Amino acid sequence: MTTAAQTQRLAECLTGRRKLPLIGKGSRGKVYQIDSARVLKITDDRQEAEAMAIVQASPHPTVVHVFAVIRIGRGVWGIVQERLRPAEA
Repeated sequence: MTTAAQTQRLAECLTGRRKLPLIGKGSRGKVYQIDSARVLKITDDRQEAEAMAIVQASPHPTVVHVFAVIRIGRGVWGIVQERLRPAEA
């Protein structure tokens, strides 16, 4: 997984800000809020990164919008995607 310094450098390259709020994490990565519409997902899951690259290349209105898939380092990817919100009941 990336270090905090690597994540901060990537955040600064993408947004001009060094600190992004952490809004979620799981066993394969972390999710940071870029703005109200986009998030940065840092993951070590190669299959997820490859799938998201396919989604980015072939957008569809019923699938999450992927803005970028970036290889950060050996075995680590950054995915900039639409921020999803839970559906209201």
